Amino acid sequence: MARLRMGESQTPPIEQAPTLAELHSLYTNNIERIRHGTTGGAAKAQFHYAKVSPDAFEELVDYLEHREFPSLRATATSSWILGQARLSMGQSLRVGKALCYIVQKRRRGLGVGLRKIVRSALLPGVGIVGAGLLGGFALNYAPISVASLFIQRATLVFVPLLGFLTCVIRWHALISQRSDAALSAVRTLQKCAIPESLPCLCEAFFDPYLSKAAEKALLSTLPQLTSERYERLDPNLTQNLCDLLLDCTPWHPPLVFALVDALEKVGTKDAIRPLQRVLAQIDKSTFPQAEGLWALAGRALEALRERAITEEERVIDTQEPEYR
Repeated sequence: MARLRMGESQTPPIEQAPTLAELHSLYTNNIERIRHGTTGGAAKAQFHYAKVSPDAFEELVDYLEHREFPSLRATATSSWILGQARLSMGQSLRVGKALCYIVQKRRRGLGVGLRKIVRSALLPGVGIVGAGLLGGFALNYAPISVASLFIQRATLVFVPLLGFLTCVIRWHALISQRSDAALSAVRTLQKCAIPESLPCLCEAFFDPYLSKAAEKALLSTLPQLTSERYERLDPNLTQNLCDLLLDCTPWHPPLVFALVDALEKVGTKDAIRPLQRVLAQIDKSTFPQAEGLWALAGRALEALRERAITEEERVIDTQEPEYR
């Protein structure tokens, strides 16, 4: 622990954000760290627990927020850097909002624009095919020989195939970069642990590629919920938590406990029936700590019913003056 703190304290501050070329280089050299959310050790990590200057922060967040045609590699690397750095609460909120948008774009099939597809995947393949066909056409004016005829026919056969393979390979690279950007965003959301990101993380849990990272992020974020935040959260959060609870029961016991505890704190009356359904699904003989879950769910149901009564009384109080 002492070595870790020493490494953190010795990490130089980020005074200037890496350039686009440097971000691409960092992506190539740290691809496994970005995908697994690791820093490589405090002594080796370049950005671990580093303080970010305001200018560098603005430049890094700009890759997440306002780029019309952002580089996916730069996006993945920027979120990885911000996930390692030391951020204030205000900075974490801003980063979290930008990262949620990145994750939601992947969930909706976006994130690789048509212009990027044409520029990065189609144009190189079309260029190879065009150059090959021009070369084959030029051979018509060359002296006729067995070699020239063989080269011409081979060109007409293999160059289109090479162009097609180029398009497929570069398209697959774009999809992989989009997935890396989304995964890096989820891992950074885990470190930010802001309750505002919960609807996004609930959606990400249903993405097979993001599911494990989203579960870890949920387990670190759900305990941050408090009953004082009840009226400031997304009105659809209860539905998101209930959908996730019904889906992950009984295969993810730690997440089930965290979700029930969260519903006790911020759930609405709409969570009563889903919670009762979950209790009906729990097999006491196979589910770990089933008795503890039943006790926790009982407290949650009681809190939800009391909250429902309070809300109904509040609605009645607001309607009474109209009838008077």
